[in-house]
Amino acid sequence: MAVATAAWLLFLAGVCLTTANPVVVSQPQVAMADWVVTAAPIAGRAKRICIEKIWGDSLPAGEVDVLNLPENWPRSRNGRYLVPLSRVDGQLRVTTLKSQSVDRPPLVYPATDGAIAQMLAFRRSVATPARQPMKVSIEPAHLGGPGLP
Repeated sequence: MAVATAAWLLFLAGVCLTTANPVVVSQPQVAMADWVVTAAPIAGRAKRICIEKIWGDSLPAGEVDVLNLPENWPRSRNGRYLVPLSRVDGQLRVTTLKSQSVDRPPLVYPATDGAIAQMLAFRRSVATPARQPMKVSIEPAHLGGPGLP
């Protein structure tokens, strides 16, 4: 009985470790980004990534410098990340939200199938014909408008 209990507890611990805390991609951050890329950090180069895939508009693949990369990346099983990027004063930066604390690192996401699906679904839902850098205004709904109580 003790072996079965121990096996069951190990199984539950494994389930918790592999399914807890799913990646949730910030839709406002993706909307503000000029590009979203799949990239890998380059060992020994703190502010450099290797872009492997560009989701949307063109940006050269390969190694690029990004000014505000996080020092500690979130855990990723495959070493790949979704990185929302913006060009500011001619330099690439991880896109940050105005509401984001300057004391916290910018948000990047492990490039899981779920995170990529979230990002693609959101980009498709707000696609613009010209595909200029995607800018979306997210405002609270107003009560009392036409047809509303």
